[in-house]
Amino acid sequence: AKQLIIYLPQISIAISMGTMPLFAKLNDENKHRLRLLFRKLLLLNALLFGLLGIGLFTLADWFVPFLLGEEYQKASTVLKLLIPFLVTMSFIPFIDVFLDYQGQVKRRTVNYIMALLLNVVLNVLLIPKYGAIGAACATSVSFVPCLILNSFFAKKIWSTYFHSPIEPTQPE
Repeated sequence: AKQLIIYLPQISIAISMGTMPLFAKLNDENKHRLRLLFRKLLLLNALLFGLLGIGLFTLADWFVPFLLGEEYQKASTVLKLLIPFLVTMSFIPFIDVFLDYQGQVKRRTVNYIMALLLNVVLNVLLIPKYGAIGAACATSVSFVPCLILNSFFAKKIWSTYFHSPIEPTQPE
């Protein structure tokens, strides 16, 4: 299940590689156009990975045994539990690259360190009792707060561009 889930966000990475460099030069002249593009990219990603997640969830019980054999039937539950992780990681290439271009690498790094620590703690607590299901739950849960925090900071940056105070002009 993890081997399938880990590669699917490559779709988002490919899209972001072609579009996100535009955000390196965010300024007053292009802020409206880039904000619209950013929203469209996130919406496209949400639609794509929402549908992919629904499809995986719906077809996992058939897909896993068909692809890997009946002995892997239990992996379909793990696959379903990793769908939130898949959706979370699909947004990362857009949000994180935007933050990087806006000089927020340290803030983003702190959020990832917190997510990794949360993942370790949850793995220690859940794996002994629940095995692979516990690991899948820990992985899915631990990166959601990171995405939420990074999205909050990205939204704050966009707000700064659109709500910055206007300098009063001096009469000559």
